[in-house]
Amino acid sequence: MSNAARKLKLAGLNLIAPGVAHFAMRRWWRGLFYLLSTIGCVVWALISFFQIMIGNIYVAAEGKTPTVDIWSVFIPIGIAFLIWFVSYIDLMLTRAGETEKELADAKEEVEKPHGGGTEEAIGPAIEGMVRREVARQLRDLEKEGKIRFVEK
Repeated sequence: MSNAARKLKLAGLNLIAPGVAHFAMRRWWRGLFYLLSTIGCVVWALISFFQIMIGNIYVAAEGKTPTVDIWSVFIPIGIAFLIWFVSYIDLMLTRAGETEKELADAKEEVEKPHGGGTEEAIGPAIEGMVRREVARQLRDLEKEGKIRFVEK
C-alpha cells in the first residue's frame, strides 16, 4: 500500500473521532490527547447548552422574555473542530503507517557505525533502508496483484 493510500486510510479513520488514526499508528499519547480534549469540548458544550435551557425555563416561568447566550455553546464546539483540524495536520505531517518504534529503529540504524567514520557509516545504512523499502513496496504490489514473481 502506498504512502498516499495509507494517509487516505488514516484520514478516514480520523473521521470517526480525532485521535483514532493515531491509535491505529500506535501513537497512543497523541491519540489519547486528541480524543480526550475533543470529548472534553463536547461535554463543555452540552453543559453550556443545558445551562441555557434550564435558565431560560426559569426566566420564562417568571414571565420574563428568555434570552439566549448561544456563544457559550459555539465556543467549545469551535475548539473541538480546531482540535480535529490539528489532528489531521498532525497525521499528514507524520510518516503514515510508521510507528514510533520503526522510526526509532531506522534512526538507530543510521547512527550505528558500520565500519569507520561517519561517511562510511551512513552509506551502508541508507542502502539497507532503501533495500528494505523497495522490498516492502514489491511485496505490497504483489499482494495487490499488480506484479507476480516467478520462481526459478
